[in-house]
Amino acid sequence: MNIFDGHSDLWEDVDEKRRRGLRQVIRTVHQPRWEAGGVEGGFYPVWVDPEGMLPPVRQAESIFCQMAAELEECGDLVQVVRTAEEYSAAVRAGKHALILGAEGLSFLEGDLSRLEDLYRLGLREASLTWNETNDLAAGAGDSSGQGLTSLGRDCVREIHRLGMILDLAHASRQTFWDAMELTDGPFMVSHGSCKALCPHPRNYSDDQIRAIAQHNGVLGINAYAPFLDLEEESQTVERYADHVAYAADLVGTDYVALGFDLVDFLDDVGTDPSISCVTRGLESLGDTGNLLNALTRRGFSREELEKICRGNFLRLVQML
Repeated sequence: MNIFDGHSDLWEDVDEKRRRGLRQVIRTVHQPRWEAGGVEGGFYPVWVDPEGMLPPVRQAESIFCQMAAELEECGDLVQVVRTAEEYSAAVRAGKHALILGAEGLSFLEGDLSRLEDLYRLGLREASLTWNETNDLAAGAGDSSGQGLTSLGRDCVREIHRLGMILDLAHASRQTFWDAMELTDGPFMVSHGSCKALCPHPRNYSDDQIRAIAQHNGVLGINAYAPFLDLEEESQTVERYADHVAYAADLVGTDYVALGFDLVDFLDDVGTDPSISCVTRGLESLGDTGNLLNALTRRGFSREELEKICRGNFLRLVQML
């Protein structure tokens, strides 16, 4: 069964490794993982560190430059796609389908006209913020109750005008509800899990998950270990399957997908011994068979698994 990955930090990895002199990172690091896990494509956003040494716009420029070079070197393996038709054609040709996006838009520096430039470059999904609060919105790290700014509201409208997918992963609770009042196009939470099972600030409450379904959106369940359970010993592929099953029981299988956010390929994983990032039994994309077995044991039919594994996110891609 083929899989669509709702979130990957591919470009962070490519940028970091290429700046250290490595080349063809996709070929050597990522393609083997995709092949082992049956991952045919996914969302691959650009992320800039709000606390980085360089201003966000300079970070973004570096990543886009490294991305262009990497795509040229690995064009036989991957294809940037902008529509559902291009996605299907890439998969038929045996290439991994990359849908570009932005995980936070601080690098716009308040100039929403740059969003159209990104659209022309091929970006088809965007979130307003990462965990930080910026000039558009409050992120998941906010504790003040802030939501969308006036500029952020304009940005949501512009994302929908362009026909991009709005991503509310990393949104604060108020940002989420402010965006719900405005959204009239495709939207998702690309990588988040269920707060009822793990009360982490990055997770989503039952009322938020219901709102996602009511607006025909998609929740991609996140495999980042701290979002699955507060107890490290319970951060397993079985617990990940619990989150998928919980969301599906709550709103149905049409609105739940896989937003892995796996980090096994990042060079700094494991540098902080106090934080466990990797889910046991789902350490990398090559372990997706363990997940499919866990979901099958929970009673999901093959048709339901097809929707969860790829069909629901592809429904959004059809709207591009």
